[in-house]
Amino acid sequence: MDWRMRIEMTEAWLDRVVLLLLALAEIAGGAAFAPDAQRRLTLAILRHGESAAREAFDVIPAEADGTDPADALALAMSLRALAYVVRMLAKQIRRGAGEDWPEDWAVHRHTAPLHSFAAATVPQAPRLDTS
Repeated sequence: MDWRMRIEMTEAWLDRVVLLLLALAEIAGGAAFAPDAQRRLTLAILRHGESAAREAFDVIPAEADGTDPADALALAMSLRALAYVVRMLAKQIRRGAGEDWPEDWAVHRHTAPLHSFAAATVPQAPRLDTS
C-alpha cells in the first residue's frame, strides 16, 4: 500500500470519528432535556465513549461526572471540542502530505473531506430556562 493510500484511509477514518463525536454531542445536548433516569443512563454511556476517544487521541480526560442538565450540556461541549481537536489533527495530516499532493484529491475520496463541513456551524443545544 503506497503512502497516498494510507493517508487517504487515515483521513477517511478521522472524518468518521469527527462526525461520530458531533453526533454524540447532539445526543448529550438532547439528554439535558430528558427525564432524570434517561439522562443518567445516556450520560453514563456517552462518558465511556468520550473517555475512549480522549484516550485514543491522548487528550486530557474530562473530570465531569454529574447527571444534572448542565452536566449534559457540558459533556456536549466537551465532545464538540474533542471533534475539533480530531479535525485539526486531520488537517495537519493533509498539510504534511507533501507538495505533490494533488489539489483535486478530495474529489476521488469516498467520504466528504473535513474542510467541507469546517465552515458549517455546529448546532448548539438550547439554553435551559432557569426562571
